[in-house]
Formats: sequence, structure tokens, C-alpha cells
Amino acid sequence: MRCLSDALGRTPEYAALRGAVKEGRLPAALTGLSHIHKVLLIDALCRDLGRRALVVVSDDAEAAALARDLNELGRASLVLPARDLVLRPVAGLSREYERARVGALARWQKGQGDVLLCSVEAARLRTLPPGRLAALCLTVRPGDTLPPLTLAATLLEAGYAQADTVEGPGQFARRGDIFDLYPPDGDGPIRLEYWGDEIDTVHRFDVLSQRRGDPLDALTLTPAAEVLPGDGTALADRVAALRKRLKKDDPARASLTEQEDRLRAGRGPEAPDRFLPLLYEEATALDYAGDCLTFVSETARVEERGRALDARLRQEIEAGLEEGLLCKGLVDFYLDGAAFEAALAQRGALLMDTFARGQRSFEPRAQIAFSLRQLNAWNGSLSLLLEDAGLWLEQKYAVLVMAGTERAAQTLVDDLCKEGFTASLARGDPGELTPGTFTVTAGGL
Repeated sequence: MRCLSDALGRTPEYAALRGAVKEGRLPAALTGLSHIHKVLLIDALCRDLGRRALVVVSDDAEAAALARDLNELGRASLVLPARDLVLRPVAGLSREYERARVGALARWQKGQGDVLLCSVEAARLRTLPPGRLAALCLTVRPGDTLPPLTLAATLLEAGYAQADTVEGPGQFARRGDIFDLYPPDGDGPIRLEYWGDEIDTVHRFDVLSQRRGDPLDALTLTPAAEVLPGDGTALADRVAALRKRLKKDDPARASLTEQEDRLRAGRGPEAPDRFLPLLYEEATALDYAGDCLTFVSETARVEERGRALDARLRQEIEAGLEEGLLCKGLVDFYLDGAAFEAALAQRGALLMDTFARGQRSFEPRAQIAFSLRQLNAWNGSLSLLLEDAGLWLEQKYAVLVMAGTERAAQTLVDDLCKEGFTASLARGDPGELTPGTFTVTAGGL
């Protein structure tokens, strides 16, 4: 429904915001915005300025809701989920959220999304640096020369596990000239058939029947985990250097020695998240943002969730220090809250709030109050619709109603016309709306 974004774009508040962005008078505090207005504002500004957007929200549920409505507007949106840190060995650990995070960042890095949405927790978590992720993403095609041993080494570095037969995401297996792998996106296993060192065919196959599926012209493989120690030697050296800096009575020394031995033996660390600060000292989702527009939705809630994250981390770190699980140098799993807020201010964040706020963590250079209203959801009652929208028609506003199906939309148009109103049915985007009339569409945004 580009007509809604276009209508918002014609308001004086939007013109003021556009001017502030173009002139660099940012950060900017925007108030009077409900959920749908935020969606329309992001869509309008991205389309108007030809830029992508990073949106920071309070939690994954809000990110998913915004992404759903932005996708309905044709604005391809990706959600970077949060995940729990696993600092102790866990049997049968699922890497679903790790893979979802890596997949979202990889697609974003390749320009496959217009908007990247993430909670404050997801945005602050240390992750793969952009250069490392780009180096570990591999595209294979029929006709490529890629020796099986080279492919296996690349997959091991990218967090895949070698198995006799592939059964789930993040696994690979080789039998002669057949190389099976299961990409972490979960779309199903892939079989590469080799002719010497050249990939002859690439196609999907069924795990149970082993039958071939659809052939593929190309396949892009992303890492199967977010925390990747590589062959372990470099991480073992860092663990050893950290251990030597600790006091002799530090309870973490014995545990670090054990993990160093595992790494040098090629077995990989137990609970890789524990060593995240040694692997990724800098990178977060903000490092993938580039010159994107940066939005923050409901800044008070984002700040509150950030404080809750800090409190939870303090408890986990204190417990880990007492156990000898953690030590100085193994505690910075997230970007510091103050540093995160400073980064948002430096990026010129657009702070989208429903209500005006007083004190903020950083001072905006522009403040714009939108005068917008979201009508109640239409529940199928004609009398309720006319009571709610009639006042706006009298003031020569245009009213857009979204019905569930085309049949329901046509019935509503007929009923409105019987009541003496001017109403029309629009199939698809209705374009510019006519003041003083009803326009009814089938479906949602």
C-alpha cells in the first residue's frame, strides 16, 4: 500500500524530517508515531532517499511485527534474532538461533534486504566481523573447480561437522565422487557430484530415499555457527596468553589449561560462547549497517531492555568468576551499553516514539512531533465504521478500509454506496486517495 507511505510523505512533519536527514541535523526525536506509522515512515524515507535501514527495537516480537508489515509494503526485511549465551558444556546444543543470525547478516551483507531489524540485545552481541563472514560465505556452481578436500576444509572452518551421512543442518559427508552437505538455512540437503576436482552437478536430494531433487544453478553456503574458533591453534595461543596474565590463585587457570589442551588436540572448545571475547573483540550488528538510515523504536523500552541485559550479565559474570569459568578478559560478550548509545548517536539515529519523552541518553538535534491518528480496526460492523470514519469524511479526509477478501470488499462498497457515501473498490494499490471518499481494498498492507 504505497499510497499510505505517499500520504505520510506529503505531511509537513515528513518534510521537516526529510530536511533534517538531508542536512545532517541528527539524531532526531520523532513523536506521535504508532506501530503502523513507524512502518510507513521507514518505507517512505527509505524509498525517498534510496537507502536501506537498520531498526533497533526492544525485543524480537516487535522486530517480527515490524518486519511483517514492511514486507507487506514490498520492503524486504530481515530479522536478526537475539540468542542466549551458552557458557557451560551442553549436550545436544541447538544452534538454530546462531544460524539464523549468521544467515540474516550474510543476506544483508549481500544486499538482499532493505531493512534489518534487531532487538537491543541482538544488536549488542559480539558477532563475526563483516570481513570474516564474507570470506566464509562460499558460492558453488556446476563447472567450478573446487577439490573436495578444499571444500571440506572450508566447511570445517565455517562450523560444519563431518558425518557419515547428513541428517541435519550444519553437516557434510563425502563418499567417493559424491559430496553431501546440509546448509544451515534448513531448506534441505544438497548433493554435489564431482568429476575429478570439478563440480559436475548440484541438486537437492531427499535424506531418507536419497533420490535427486531439483537441480541448482548455484548454491551459496553460509557458516553453520556464529562462534568459529577455526583450527583452534590461534585461539589456543590467546587462551594461553590470557592464562599467563592471571594471578596464580585465580580459579580460572585450571579450566583455561584444560581448554587450551583441547584446542591444541584439535577437539574444539567446550561451550565456544565462553571464548567469544577472544574471537570477536569489536564487531556487532552496527558494523554491518554501513551508510544505512538508523531507527530506534520506543527508545524508553529499548533503554529499559538494555539495562535489564546489563543486570543479567553482571549476575552471570559474577557466578562465572566464582566458578573459575570466567576471568578478566572473558567477560565482554556484548558491546557496553554506553558505547552502544554513543554509536547510535554518532550514526544519527531517528528515535521513533509514540509519546514525547523528557530525559534521553543523548540529546537530539531535531525534534519533530507528528500529528497522526490510527483508527480502530474495522471489525465488520458498518455502523461502527461509519461512526469512526464519518467525522473524518466530513473534514474532507480520504478513508481507506482494508477488507479480508475481495468479496468482503465489494460487499462493503455496495453497503457504503447504499448509505449515500462515495466508495470504490481498489484491486492492488489504489494510488492517490480522493478526499471525502471511501476506498476499499482486499487484504492488508
